[in-house]
This record gives sequence, C-alpha cells and structure tokens, in this order.
Amino acid sequence: MNSAIQNRGYDENIPWKESDVSLPKKDDDDYAKKLSQYSREKGELLESFEDGEKYDYPCFFKAYKMGLWSPENPERVEIRIGNDAQKAKGYVIPRKDVEREFESLVEAASKWHPAMKGKAMYIMYGIAETPYASFKPALRKKFDLKRGAESDWTALGQKIPRFDNRIIDKCRLIPRLNVCKIRPLSEARGEGDLLHYEITLSLKLLNLRFFRNSNVESLSFEEFKAAFEIAKSAKYKMGKAALKKFLKSISASVLSEDQSEIEAPRESGRAAFSRPAMLLLKELIFSGMPPAEFYAKKAGEISNADPNKGIVASDLDFIKLMGNCGWSGIFIPDVETYRFANNGADSAKLINGLIGSQNNPIVRHRLAFFYERIKFLESKFGVPDKVVLEFVREDFMGKEQKKRMQIEMKKRASEKMLIAKKLDEAGYKGGNLLLKMELLEKQGGICLYTGEPLLPSELGVLEIEHIVPRSRGGPDAQYNYALTREKTNKEKADRTPFEWLSSDPVKWAGYSDRVKARAGQLGRKRCELLLEKNAEELVEKYTALAETAHISKLAQKIVCLHFGFQFGGLGGTKRVFTVPGALTARIRSFYGLNKILHNEDLAKDALSYEEVLKRGEELDKKNRKNKKHHALDAMCLCFAPTGVNSKRARIDMLLPPDIRGERKAELFFRKYLDRLIPVDVAPKKPRLEDGIYSMRAVGGKKFMARRVNLVDLAYTVGQKPVYDISVLIGKKNPKEKKIINAQIRKLVADFARTNPTEDEWRKWCGECRLPSKNGIGTRVIRVLLNYGEPAEYKDLSKDGRGAFRRGDGHKGQIVWESTDGKYYVVPIYVHASKAKLLAELDANPKKKRVCDIFTSHCMVKVGNAYNDKGELLLHEGVYMVNTIQTDGRGKLTNPNGEKSNLININYLMKAGMRKVSVKDL
Repeated sequence: MNSAIQNRGYDENIPWKESDVSLPKKDDDDYAKKLSQYSREKGELLESFEDGEKYDYPCFFKAYKMGLWSPENPERVEIRIGNDAQKAKGYVIPRKDVEREFESLVEAASKWHPAMKGKAMYIMYGIAETPYASFKPALRKKFDLKRGAESDWTALGQKIPRFDNRIIDKCRLIPRLNVCKIRPLSEARGEGDLLHYEITLSLKLLNLRFFRNSNVESLSFEEFKAAFEIAKSAKYKMGKAALKKFLKSISASVLSEDQSEIEAPRESGRAAFSRPAMLLLKELIFSGMPPAEFYAKKAGEISNADPNKGIVASDLDFIKLMGNCGWSGIFIPDVETYRFANNGADSAKLINGLIGSQNNPIVRHRLAFFYERIKFLESKFGVPDKVVLEFVREDFMGKEQKKRMQIEMKKRASEKMLIAKKLDEAGYKGGNLLLKMELLEKQGGICLYTGEPLLPSELGVLEIEHIVPRSRGGPDAQYNYALTREKTNKEKADRTPFEWLSSDPVKWAGYSDRVKARAGQLGRKRCELLLEKNAEELVEKYTALAETAHISKLAQKIVCLHFGFQFGGLGGTKRVFTVPGALTARIRSFYGLNKILHNEDLAKDALSYEEVLKRGEELDKKNRKNKKHHALDAMCLCFAPTGVNSKRARIDMLLPPDIRGERKAELFFRKYLDRLIPVDVAPKKPRLEDGIYSMRAVGGKKFMARRVNLVDLAYTVGQKPVYDISVLIGKKNPKEKKIINAQIRKLVADFARTNPTEDEWRKWCGECRLPSKNGIGTRVIRVLLNYGEPAEYKDLSKDGRGAFRRGDGHKGQIVWESTDGKYYVVPIYVHASKAKLLAELDANPKKKRVCDIFTSHCMVKVGNAYNDKGELLLHEGVYMVNTIQTDGRGKLTNPNGEKSNLININYLMKAGMRKVSVKDL
C-alpha cells in the first residue's frame, strides 16, 4: 500500500505537459532515463527466479531495494531492513504500473469488504473515475468539478494547475510575438503545425558542409530542395546511410562524423520562433534569393502599418540584419541585440530588466555583481577606452556539458602524457617537441602538403606552420597548426592551403585525399581550414564563438548600454571584446607570472616531458587555490591583443618595453598583487543535508546513525568523490566504531589490510556476504555508520518519530567573553534561531559581552597572535575565516590562500580579531 498510495508514479503524458507549464526538456530527459532504469532493473529482477511475473508490482521492487523482500524466498516479507538495503534512488516508477498495482489491491480487499468491488477507479480518481477529470471541460461540467479543488486530491489524483503560469519566450526573429507550441508530427493539423519541422530541417541543410571536388562545399539551391524533399518524406530527418547516399548522388562525401546525419527535430515544448516569423523565413529560404534582394521585394509588398493587424515593415528587420550575404549564407541574426542598440530608454532600466529576465540564479548574481563593479570602476577611473572580458565557462555549463568537457580534457591529457613518454624514451630534449610530436601523430607521420614522410628524428628541425598565416589573422590555436619542413613552409609563404595548391588540380586532389584520410585524427576545424576556400573568413568565425556565448553576450550588452558603446556588428568602433582563457594562460606562462602566486617555476630544462606535464598540472591546481589568480588574469587581460589586428600580435611584444623581460614583468605584477585581498562575494549559504539520520543508543550513550552504500566507504566525500584507502581504514577503525555492526567491521578491516585497488574494492563489495552456518549468507549492500553525538542534529519529523537532519555548515558562530576574561564559541546551526541563542546568552550570568558573530569566509583583521608561551602563531594582517569550531579553535586563510593551523580562539581574540567590511579593505 505504501508503494501505491504514497507514490503515485510518474505520468509522462499529463494533459498539460505541452502547455506553457511543461517541464524543461532536460527534466523530461532525466525522467526518461529513470523510467528506463526502472524497467531494466525490474526485468532483470523478475527474470532471476521462477514465476517472477507473479511479483510484477512496484511494491515488490521497492521492498527488494529496501531489503525487505528477496526472490530467494518470495513468499516472505521482512518487517525491518537489513544490510542488503539499497538506496531507493536513480529510478522512477511509471504511473500505469502503480495503477495496476492499486487495482489488484482493491480487488483483493473486496474479498473481505464486498462494497469495494469494482471501485478501484473511484478510489483512485474520484467521482468521475477518470485521471485529471477537472482538467477536461466536459467532465468538469458533468460532475461540477473545479481545477485545483479538494476533489482533485484522491488516492492517485493530484492537484490540477488552475492556470498556465510559465512566461512564454519571445520570438527570436520578431520579438513582439510569442514563440509557438510544437505539435507532434502525428498530431499535426495543417501547414502551420509543420513550420517548426520545415525550418529546423532547412537550417540544418543550409549549414551542411561536405567534401566535393577536393573542396569543402555547401548545398546549391537546387540540391537543397532535393535534399529537403528526401528528408521531409522520412519525417524530416536523414540517417547516416540516407545522407551518404544523397551526397554520393551529387559527387560528394561527408566531411566528418559530426555532419554524417541530420537528426529529426524535437516534437515537444515550444519552438524558438513565432509562426509569422517562420513563414517569412521559409519564404526567404525557398525563394533562392539573397536576403538583401528578398528584403527589398518583400518590404515593397507590405502596406500594413498596424502591428495588431499582421506583419509590418519593421518585422522584416531580421532579414535586413543578414546583410549582403548570399543565399547559402542565410543565418539567424541577433535581433535582440539590434533592438537593444536602437532603444532610447533609460540604460539602467534596460540593464536591470535584462538581468532580472535571466532564469538562472547564478547568471543573475554574476551579472548583477558585474554591473555594480563597472559602476564602481567608472566612479573611480571614468569611462574606459575599451573593456576586455573573460569568462569561466564551467560556471554556466550544465551537468552533462561539464561531464563531456571533463571527459574530453582527460582524454587529451592522457594522449599528451603518452606522447611525452615516447619523447622521454627516445631521449629527445628541448624546444616545443611535445607539440611537434602530437602534430606528427595526428598527421600520420607525413607532411599533409607534400605527402613526404616526416620522421621523429627530424623533430628538432621540423616547423610548426600556421594554416591561416598569423599575418592574416590566423590564431595561435591547435586547430590552426600543421607540421612541415622549413622548405615547404617557405614555399607556402603568406597563403592559405587553397590559395597555394588549388591552381594545380592534380596537386590539390592528392592533398585533399591526404587530409580526408586523416580527418578523424585532425579534427573538424583543422580539416575545414586545410580545405576551405575562404579559410580566412572561417577562422574569424571560430575565434568569434566566445563572443556569442550567452553569458558573454549579456555582459557585453550591459557594458555597451551603460557606457553608450555600440554593439558588435552594428556599426561604429568596437570597444568591448571577449578573449579566451587560453590567451591569458599563454601570457602568464610566457612571462613566468605563475610563480608569483606559488613561488615555484617549472624549471623545464631539468625535467623530462612527462615530469613537465605532471608538474604543470600540480602547479595549475596550486595556482587556482590562490584566489589572486583571478586578479592576475585580469591584469593579463589589460595587455591582451584585441581588434582586427589581434591575431598578428606577437606574445613577446605584448607588454610595454620597460617591463617586457621576465624578471621585470614579475616585479611589476607582484607589486599590485601583493596589495590585494581576495574576498568571496558569493559565499555558499548553509542548508540542511538531504539525508535523514536516526538516533541510536549503546551502553546508555546516544549517537546518530545512517545507512550508506558499502562501496562508498572507500571514497572521499564531496562533489567529486575519489577512491582513497585511507578513508576506508578510518571507517573500519574499531576505536571510532564508525561501522556499527562488528561482523561487517571485521570483514572490511580484513579486506582493507590487503591494500586493494579501486577495481578490487568494487568487485569485493559486489560479492560481500555475512558469514552463515546455513550456506550463503546475507548480501551486504548498505551498512549502518555512527556519525557521533546528536548536538548538531534536530528531529524534523512531523510525528516526532525521529527523522533527524543536520546542516552542511553553520549559519555562523557567536563568540562571547565570560566575566573571567575567557572566550567561548556558540555555533548557530542551520535549524537554530540566532535570536533565541542570543537571548539564552543574555540570561547567562557568566556572560560579559558578545564579541561578534563570525561566518565562514567573512574577513577579519587580527594583530600578531601569541600563545601562552609567547610563541608567534599568526602574523598581523587581514584574513578570511575558514572555520571556527565549537571546541574553541579557529582556522584562518591569508590573502595568498594559505591556511593557518587551528588556533585557540582566546589567542585570536586577545590579538584583537574583529570583522571588517569589504569597503574598509
């Protein structure tokens, strides 16, 4: 009954799903994965024993997960969970399974209570005996129901939303109109419902690139129409086989796996455009005209001047913004930026509206803080000549994006490590041989331009060549590098590969074949630059990507609106720029600035390539622990090249002549960094942990307990758990008694002594069972741990049965002085009341005064702190509070990120420790 009544199950087809309050696509995807996991795990469970289908109900699956039921003895249900209990997470039970279970329960109950016979639907969904009855107008009228009323709350019923309260996005092309709802293809009622599918497919085909005649080409208008009809007949998609077949019919081949198929458009949620905008865009694409020509023709046809009566001339602005590009260059312009640039309203009002419209609270906070900083800097230094921005992309990436990026970074790091080992084994030293060896392997040991073999023994004399020359804007980026001989490099000179080789059809064909043969290793960007006719224009698109990132565009708009600068691409002189993090890293590395933060250098000449890579990773991590690295990057941005000539700038000429040497640069940067004190502007607020604890007692002593997965015992706690045998040893220590069950504690202790690897530990956990006299013992999946005294915990259960929780931090620490001159700490737990604690202190006769309330990451000023022996424990200065413990000891962090040892609060307070405001620093 618990499974059926308390858990309704997930209904993926709720009637208001496609309305304005539908879940984001990401949430839908998450639920789809969890539904799939439930189906898979349930199938495996039921297939593991005879007559499994008899137990095909959610309650048995959940009981199995909780350790209350087992297929080994399916007729028995335990009343207490055991060591084989698992987390009831990671899966979602579908509503239809819960309904089937509930019907069976009611049918069984009707044998004792005949009045319940055939009443399952009534009990589940009320008088209408239909799910979501109050949402359906006919049933609402027939049974006198109201949406969101008490009648919605039945056994499996749920409150129906009374109105659609999600703010509908504005059309990206005609912002005065709302985006339209996407109707599934199977439910399409007319041409209007197909516009989303037609536009999505058309844009994908316009962006399709492929190999033909040894060049990277795009579809002509006639080829576009043919491909469109093929994909349209296949539900607006083209699989790998279909696309390759079509490309073969036009004497072409796929450019890369990234462009080897055209996926079907999504069939739920809302489109990015309104229907009128999509009609105009479709008309433009299928006209075959350049945007400028189409705009002139269409603008002359529009006589309507009333927006309420249809399309007006200004609605065609998005076509005008496409400029003088050809038909194949049709793109979706940034209409929002254009409207902002032409809006004469108060800039502060526009900026606040822009910030307030962001749904992501992290983005809102960062932008609000950014806006306050530029106003502060303007008040101090006036209007800037230019503004250069760099963003930490991880701050604004989703979970899946971060995961993909981390996987890619790890893959690249392991590839570089393998190359470094090869160089060390061969005894190579000096220069940038690591990069050369990497390029040599990507090129398959040949020169792409000539086809000549390149040998590892030649690495010292081989040259790294810029595919798009630096003198023409080619960046110092991996995708713009090729390895060749000095003679070939000089012959290519200041030309792109196409300009150099395409005049000879035989040479160009052979060169193109070599590039295509290594396309997988070289990567899409490099391949396109090597073969593209307009490589110079293409590289500009690559380097402009950082400026089109969402957070970057918002920041640029704020700067331009506040200072009255022009927006990018809308005429005038550009004064706001975005640079990639790789550039500041190169500046730091070239001028040896990293050692300012950690007083160490790589000493590359004395290390092997493998040691250089490993040491470089360590120093980078150490560098990031010192929060002054943000200020160092900001100083580097002041010298970063920007504008049309930025790609031609030489890194050795970026700094002014008087500080260009490494030693001079270090002294210049250090002078400013030594005066800085980093401040945490967005400290994490403490909150209650998700887990629930229970209170136990052994020998009259109370303690808090909680079950965890056995396998998790050997991992550190945090966002990125790491396997660490020392953690495991700590948890099996009999003195601490963290594992309560003595048998399990001994099993873990015995295995831990073997110093297992991560794979060995996980394998052992999958097979671990308690010893038994009667054959195979009980599986140990979860264990009960002792979490210490109950002081930090509070019973937050509604019925007082002991659902204890604690915070992941404290709201602060009250430091008070007693009448005898000693200092004490009173923690303010997440579930505690600060006012109540202060009132209790006021009633304490030993209290002389409350000194202050300190919080984690607050700034304090303190004099030289000495202990009772006169030994100096801490130098005078400004520090950030790392922690103040309940036992009266504190740990402070200096401006360079170095943490002190734990120091008695009495020594700190006697040294004059007091909170200071950021404004006073």
